[in-house]
Amino acid sequence: MLSAATMSRITDEQRSTLLAASVTLAAVGERAPDDAWPWKRERSLWVLRYDPLGPRQELVNDAAFAPTFAWPAGWPAAIRGGVVAAGVLVALVAMALGLWLRTKAAVIGIVVWSLVSSGAVMVWLRSLGAVSIAGGDVVVAGNELVQRDAWVYERARTSAQPTVVWAGWTRPVFASEQQLEPANLRVNVDAAGHTSFQYAAERGQTVAFVHRQVGPSYRLPARADRSSPMTELARQLYLVPGASLVGQELSAGGGRWPGSIVMRAAQP
Repeated sequence: MLSAATMSRITDEQRSTLLAASVTLAAVGERAPDDAWPWKRERSLWVLRYDPLGPRQELVNDAAFAPTFAWPAGWPAAIRGGVVAAGVLVALVAMALGLWLRTKAAVIGIVVWSLVSSGAVMVWLRSLGAVSIAGGDVVVAGNELVQRDAWVYERARTSAQPTVVWAGWTRPVFASEQQLEPANLRVNVDAAGHTSFQYAAERGQTVAFVHRQVGPSYRLPARADRSSPMTELARQLYLVPGASLVGQELSAGGGRWPGSIVMRAAQP
């Protein structure tokens, strides 16, 4: 509980994090701290509160992995296509060297080219990291606020120690306690105050991370479609009495799955 002037100095990002963690904000004064957020008058206080839907504190929840059941293992199609294209290019250049030089130097040139190109491909593949990444959002609308949970799934292609940079309300989720214990999950904080998760990834296993934001309501372009892999996750973890699944967002950038939209009834 703060004065209206002090509350107005708390940034929107900080308010989002506090509301996502179910913290109630209260301000004293005759006027609300601002007009952007839906403050409610309760006796002598201006109050801003939100009761989030979905997971909160649990680290283990196998239902959170419903979107990954149809997620194909291995390299994405775009990367596999890039490897094939690189192989074709290497072969064409090698053939061109043989036809152009027509001497023993051609053999040396082809060997050198093969070594250089193979090394370049390996460096490129390593730069892609040890995990495949996918994800999508679940958006909860209603009560003049919008909750957006951004889910990220990391599936290990090889055993590694991935690092996930995070801020605000962010939680890791594992499929089972048997997966959680050997993951040796750690929270790192550097000298600048930046935070990250680090865990031991086992080949073929998937770990989830969810980042929650809460903000003033806005128009959600949507369609009455439930084809997104996020639909089953929304059904299992977000549909409580008074909430309904109304569709999904029109599109999602960065290769992410379209977000599922849940509408909740007004809270008293």
